[in-house]
Amino acid sequence: MLARQLHEQLAAAVAAGQLSRQEQRAIGRAVDRAVADLRAHRPVDTSAMPPALAALFRALGGPSRRYVETIDAISPASVAYRLPSRISALLTCGTVDQQVPCHTTTPLAVALRLAHTSGPGRIVLSGVAHDLTDPADPEAPAPATLDALRQFMRSGAG
Repeated sequence: MLARQLHEQLAAAVAAGQLSRQEQRAIGRAVDRAVADLRAHRPVDTSAMPPALAALFRALGGPSRRYVETIDAISPASVAYRLPSRISALLTCGTVDQQVPCHTTTPLAVALRLAHTSGPGRIVLSGVAHDLTDPADPEAPAPATLDALRQFMRSGAG
């Protein structure tokens, strides 16, 4: 997921004229090597990365490394396929979520459906960010988030 996010950000930077295609490819290769290093439990080489990206990977390889390795080893769709049928499940995605865009949740939504889970399924939250808030009011859950939770509870989850 992290590599996908970073590759999408690199492509956006090229589209905005902030990076050349050659820089995108070089930084993209560095990202792929860094992710491979994390997965292989090796020190991460950040020498070919811009400072902000290097800082990110140094942080990921620091005290939170075990957490990063653990979550990277889990495929949410694979876990969902193994859920007991009729278990209540809610999957949301926010239309302004830069970290996990809605299109990336499709495999998980399909897995939940194939596992015959109950509940409302995937609910797309218009104007909602990654932390389930409206960016205009980040101190409280977005109204769409609360509506989705109410729908989930009405579906028999509670």
